[in-house]
Amino acid sequence: MNKVIRGLSIVAALALFSSLSSGSLAGAIVPGNIIWYEFGFHGPGMFAVNGSGTTPSSGGNSQQADDPPWTYTSADLTIVRITDAFTTGETFTLFDNATIVGSTSVPVGSPSPTTNDPEIAFPQPAYSHGAFTLPAGAHSLTIRQDAGSPGAGYFEVEVPEPASAGLLLLAGATSLLRRVRAATNMGG
Repeated sequence: MNKVIRGLSIVAALALFSSLSSGSLAGAIVPGNIIWYEFGFHGPGMFAVNGSGTTPSSGGNSQQADDPPWTYTSADLTIVRITDAFTTGETFTLFDNATIVGSTSVPVGSPSPTTNDPEIAFPQPAYSHGAFTLPAGAHSLTIRQDAGSPGAGYFEVEVPEPASAGLLLLAGATSLLRRVRAATNMGG
């Protein structure tokens, strides 16, 4: 019995060591966690793969994505942002539950500067990028490369601030302004 327990302990320790030393692959996608997930791609017409073997962002704001499909469930609408980085020329199409959601922009011009940081690459017209709003619910994301060379890109899942919070802030500011005006009119 002790030999069996010792054998199982060794197997468990090896499995733990193997998982820790294999890099930090993302588990389930966590909407709103402010981390970009890095994925690899191998050529036009092929679907993106996990991010193992890719170069991490110089901004320290990414982690390697696990094998697709990338899944999550959200009670709120979410925004999936995708960007190319490193070299330019790649474009992508986002799928949710095997249905096309949309395609990223066609790159225009040369990047200034060239970057592997998705926060810097996303707003640059030289890097293909897109933001896609998805409704609340269960999502299963895949990304297809449509043009360009093999390489790596990034995606993130944002949860926008609820519109009601903005409306409450506006109502509060309006109420405060009315009180200030009323106090000013009463005093003078």
